[in-house]
Amino acid sequence: GMRYKVKNGIWPGLAPLGYLNEPKLRTIEVDPLKAKIVKHAFLLYAEGDKSFADISRFLHKNGVSMRDGRPVKPDYAKKILSHRFYVGIMKYDGEYYDGKHKQFISRDLFNKVQKQIQTPTPQDTTFVPSVESTPIISDDPIRISMDSTLLVWKA
Repeated sequence: GMRYKVKNGIWPGLAPLGYLNEPKLRTIEVDPLKAKIVKHAFLLYAEGDKSFADISRFLHKNGVSMRDGRPVKPDYAKKILSHRFYVGIMKYDGEYYDGKHKQFISRDLFNKVQKQIQTPTPQDTTFVPSVESTPIISDDPIRISMDSTLLVWKA
């Protein structure tokens, strides 16, 4: 079932923002349009002068919103920017697995964003440091030591 899929590098649930569920192949594929939006959000935040609210507004301007059309909350933008799935790491039932899905966020960019998240911009008043934060990702999966919640995009 689900555990078998995830052990084989296939995400068993709904695809995160920037990806699509491919029902015929039962895989997750890159959504070309939304992947560009997500990547641009990562690039904007990595610049160092953008808040989660800025990223939320950027996402809204580019068609990513709540079901009722309102902009996503800044905390949701933070979850997107912290989502390990973008660098090929899946968390399922408390364990980490290497995903076989195509990645469109480099580990360097992801790590730069994680460092920036730990050093918030002055205008980002919503930032509250947490004990459990997203770790810097290395090519060595053994170095992953902290826990983080994965965000699953629900359209």
